[in-house]
Amino acid sequence: MRRPVAAGGRLPYISLATIHRTGTELRMQFAHAASTEPDAADAAAQVTAAVKERLAGPVDLAVLMCTHGYRNHFGRLLAAVHGGLAPGCLVGCTAEGVFGGGREFERVPAVTLLAGSLPGVMLHPWVLEAEDLAAGDLESRLRARGLPLDGAAHSLVLLADPFTTPADALLGAIDAVCPGWAVAGGMASGGRVEGDGRLFLDDRAVESGAVGVALAGNLRMRTLVSQGCRPIGRPFVITRADRNFLLALGGRPAVECVRQVYADESEPVRRLISDGLMVGRVIDEHRDRFGRGDFLVRSVLGFDEERGAVVAGDFFRAGQTIQFHVRDAATADEDLAELLAAAREGGVPAAGLCFSCNGRGTRMFDEPNHESAAIFRALGGFPLVGHFAAGEFGGVGGRTFVHGHTLSLALFAAGE
Repeated sequence: MRRPVAAGGRLPYISLATIHRTGTELRMQFAHAASTEPDAADAAAQVTAAVKERLAGPVDLAVLMCTHGYRNHFGRLLAAVHGGLAPGCLVGCTAEGVFGGGREFERVPAVTLLAGSLPGVMLHPWVLEAEDLAAGDLESRLRARGLPLDGAAHSLVLLADPFTTPADALLGAIDAVCPGWAVAGGMASGGRVEGDGRLFLDDRAVESGAVGVALAGNLRMRTLVSQGCRPIGRPFVITRADRNFLLALGGRPAVECVRQVYADESEPVRRLISDGLMVGRVIDEHRDRFGRGDFLVRSVLGFDEERGAVVAGDFFRAGQTIQFHVRDAATADEDLAELLAAAREGGVPAAGLCFSCNGRGTRMFDEPNHESAAIFRALGGFPLVGHFAAGEFGGVGGRTFVHGHTLSLALFAAGE
């Protein structure tokens, strides 16, 4: 049952599946399905029938992803899935490629669907359209949409349009309004211009802005962010900076520091530096030592020889600690494996959502389904869907950021 929608936002959808069946309370269940049927109606019917067959309870949450192979039929696809499932909440988006059940579908028509029956879970869907995001004061607008929720710890799945969403500002507002929440998601992808893609919220296909669903109650969402980089050289303290210009590191021109790092590295690492140098900014300066996971990594965009500056995709200030990084397929694989090994202690997840950069997949790895296979090898098989994103959302050092060339993974389990 859905409660009425209030002015200014949605009231939470409460799963009422807490009744007892033959004396036993219904348990959390998830099911997933994928289809490559070229006809939107056939694909929708196939995934809908598959998840309904595997679920014993009502569908409280549905996550729908599809590629641009259905470009002219997004609305038809959504209507068929929503009508066939009648979910308490549906969220999703269009993408260049999608994850589904251990496979990664890139540059082909494909639909993937995750459906969950979630007893005792409160789901709160919300939307911020382009005019909301452009108007500013995002914290007030999030509160007008009913965030934060009352109660215990919460989590948030967020999907956004890359052309109309100021992602850094939105994630900063979410952190301010909902401190301590686990946040995962990504930008829709595959669109060439504004209006090409769609965000799905219940029975609506939205062309701009951001959609999300907050979850609370008998559900725990663990997140991990694999930036796929490794540090090289040594850490430097910024002694002069101007916005995204690193001017001096430890009192030396930043360009000189890069030259020194290059000179000190092996030839294979030098090749990686030439292919694309990265810079990582330490999130928690109170740590004694820094390693993977302690940095927010951004691309080095170029060099200003006249100023001796390194130009990067982040804003800096004096006193911060940075370290240069490199990235390649082997490093990305190693980084993901380390994070998954740590996540294994939580047992096999009930379900998961995967948001990987659209520069990964077969653009980075030699074989298809590489990251799905790595996840299943480490954690076991479980319902998993997601998409290749034009920017991935996830937490590093207690704050939520938009990342690039990164994999963000959300893992669901029953609440404790």
